[in-house]
Amino acid sequence: MSELKKIYHTTPKATSRISNYNFTLTKSFIAFGVKIFLWSDSDTILNYENAIRFSIKKLNIFFPKAPKSISFFLLSSRKKFLRLAGKKNDPDWLIAFIQNGSISKIFINSSSKKLSSTKTITKILTHEIAHIYTNLLNPLLPDWVKEGISVYLANQIYLPYISTKDWHMLKPNKRYDFFMKKWETLADKYHAYNNSGLCVLFLIKYLGPKKILKIISIYKPSYDFIQFLAKNFDIKKNKLLSVIEKKLVKK
Repeated sequence: MSELKKIYHTTPKATSRISNYNFTLTKSFIAFGVKIFLWSDSDTILNYENAIRFSIKKLNIFFPKAPKSISFFLLSSRKKFLRLAGKKNDPDWLIAFIQNGSISKIFINSSSKKLSSTKTITKILTHEIAHIYTNLLNPLLPDWVKEGISVYLANQIYLPYISTKDWHMLKPNKRYDFFMKKWETLADKYHAYNNSGLCVLFLIKYLGPKKILKIISIYKPSYDFIQFLAKNFDIKKNKLLSVIEKKLVKK
């Protein structure tokens, strides 16, 4: 019997406390070398094992390094979920989150009706788990790169191009990096999640996944990401931006 299974069978009522909330370990297993722990704040046991296994398998192929373990904390009410996220209110589409820079913990609003679909569950879990893998590679990436990677890997790109209106708000200028105005505003008004996913998809096709992952691993916040990317591949920043605009932006 594996060490993880021994832990689960000998301590089936293991508990954890986070921000005044008590969680009970409901299930644990190993998914392609990653130890998985499911914690719940209620008696309801939700089985996300198949979706998690699918996500881990996919992400292990894309990323060069996997986390040793991931804990999923399931919250039975949106009120608890938002309180733990440190938010008074947020859009209904927010169902899961990880804390900034985390490489091991994911929090899920298990009361959301959107989690009734296996397809949706798989996309959401893949998105959040991808953040864990990305942070393991480099936690200092700008939001648009982190979110773009997760959107790309979770197949959450629903619009095939960036509108000229969105592009005007998202592209860099002297004051802002690419996508670096207030993220919440961009997400709500200018399709920032979809558009960052499109940009990551394009960059992976244009430069190749291995090159992009290499850049991600060595990126430092002293540069904006597009500038850093252009510098390391001997491409002028404006040329790279014009290529992205030509391929992805439509009226």
